[in-house]
Amino acid sequence: MGSEQAAVTAVRRRRGGWWPAAIALVSAAGVVLASLARVGWGLDRTDEGQYLILLADPTMSRATVFLFGYVLHPVFALVGGDVLALRVVGMLVGLLTAGALGWAVTRVLGLRGADAWAVRGVAAAAGLLPVVSFPLTPSYNTLAFWGTCLWASGLVLVTWPGPGRADDGAREAESAPGARRHLGDSARGAALGPALVGLGGVVAASGKVTTGAALAALTLIVAVVLAVASRRTVLPVVGWVAGGAAVGLVALMALLGHGPRWIVDFYREGARNVALLQGHEDLVRWDPFPWTGFLAAPALAVVVAALVSWVLLRRGVPTRRRALAIAALTVLAVLVEVVAFATGLAPTRAVPMVGACWWIPLLTIPAHATTRRSRDADGPHPPTTTPGTTETAGAHASRRPAPYRAVEAVTLLALALAPLAYVVGTNGNYAIAQARACLFWFVVVVLLTGRHGGSARDDGGRRLARQVVTAATAGLVLVAALSGLGHAYRYPAVVSAWSDPAATEIAVVSPEGARLRVTRADAATSRLLADVAREHHLTGVPILDVTGASPGYVRQLGGRPVGSSWLLGAYPGSLDAALDAVHGDDPTLVDRAWVLDAPASPRRIEGLLPALGRSVDRDYETVVTFRHTLGYEVRLLRPVTGS
Repeated sequence: MGSEQAAVTAVRRRRGGWWPAAIALVSAAGVVLASLARVGWGLDRTDEGQYLILLADPTMSRATVFLFGYVLHPVFALVGGDVLALRVVGMLVGLLTAGALGWAVTRVLGLRGADAWAVRGVAAAAGLLPVVSFPLTPSYNTLAFWGTCLWASGLVLVTWPGPGRADDGAREAESAPGARRHLGDSARGAALGPALVGLGGVVAASGKVTTGAALAALTLIVAVVLAVASRRTVLPVVGWVAGGAAVGLVALMALLGHGPRWIVDFYREGARNVALLQGHEDLVRWDPFPWTGFLAAPALAVVVAALVSWVLLRRGVPTRRRALAIAALTVLAVLVEVVAFATGLAPTRAVPMVGACWWIPLLTIPAHATTRRSRDADGPHPPTTTPGTTETAGAHASRRPAPYRAVEAVTLLALALAPLAYVVGTNGNYAIAQARACLFWFVVVVLLTGRHGGSARDDGGRRLARQVVTAATAGLVLVAALSGLGHAYRYPAVVSAWSDPAATEIAVVSPEGARLRVTRADAATSRLLADVAREHHLTGVPILDVTGASPGYVRQLGGRPVGSSWLLGAYPGSLDAALDAVHGDDPTLVDRAWVLDAPASPRRIEGLLPALGRSVDRDYETVVTFRHTLGYEVRLLRPVTGS
């Protein structure tokens, strides 16, 4: 009877601690609100323009290595091409996939109540970071992130805390008598976990094949360690991983309308064009670290508040004084953030502000130290009899096997490398891109605090570290999200619109009639282009973009891009890649294609028209000129009849 009461008390302890959970959930809600604040703002006519072209009609480009258009086209069709709705759906999927990873972690750790909701809420909010200071429309990057979240969820379910563990009795001692078996517990030994590993890998690869390859390598490492360390067959696990991958591949081929050979040819042709471009060869590199965000006042305030709170809690400060101290530290951290962002002390227009999230992996240091102390403290504890067994929890702890530790370690390593796997192949700063995927680092730290030494007595150290880490992560993610309000990808920041609302308008920005709030100048341009498209019946008309940066305007005019969804300028091989793409398209398009040209564009593909045997002065006449959102004049040229 006494042991049952001890078990119930342990469960109640795990359910307590509402105040750190409240801090974490309020911060997570702030991340969502910050994302919603910018969801209807602006439209990038470069990268985001390409995304919309491929989402509207994925067949418009073969000179690419991206299949995400085929995967997400049904969503585009479902919302009728509404860019705002598409962005909201992207946010929801990000919240759900990241939240699913948080759910998997809380299930395998047996967390309940406030602790569980805090971890899930912060994980879900971190799922919105991949689009901070990036285009909001779902793309290959977001699809790769969603797939990595599914892969990580499956990995946690199937490996944590690992097969052959010896502390099952201790874990049962912490469960209330008669409690139902959690779905996570059964999933780890059945199909859901490994199937998610395979399915997530395919989803990630359909976004970026490099991410899929990196996740496959990590999966192989985990499988080898699982087979060697567990001393049992892993064929059922491998079978379910293969089954999940097969389901994903079949679904992908159904969306593509083609088989494996077409996929191979697609990637071969796209890779050849990318090689001609000469700018995406370095798949793994060491880029400058985002010190601006890492050492920013808001980030430091969150970290200091978290560490001081942790020290106060560990010293056993009386409850009322402890609550007041934590509240004061929280208010102080919030004030520092408000003042820093309001005064410009924290440069909100700087993309490296996302670097604040690099503090999250460093939180593994106090978390690991707490875990070690908790395990050491478990040794001298008097043995506690596990209900329904003749063994003691202390005996389980003393026989905690090496295979458990090996699988645990490789799982943590794979999750710690997941941000790098997500960003590999990205043509941007790897350090900043990994910070956007800080969700996986957060999961590592939480799992570290969930290690069990075998005692049914909860010493509170691990739980305390988890609560502090969860609240601190929420604060750091909020810092990154707020910094996104001061930076819009190749577009004026939303905070500029708030400071001068009269300078903005809601305008139609696509042939389907999608409406977004844009600058007044952009609204005027959008109306002009809509009038031109109607007057000249440009729907489906081929448009050759030699500006190197205007696929969004091709899309807005309703035209069909010639050669590729985006002929990228400013790369060493831009001319060769553009010629290769155009020559691989319908050869009759060049003579009848309209042209977007911008002599002052820094990305203009010089020599493209002459190489195609065309001359601006001889073969075209100007229909309209307008100002690009990047600041230079663009002219829309119509081919002269009989030229």
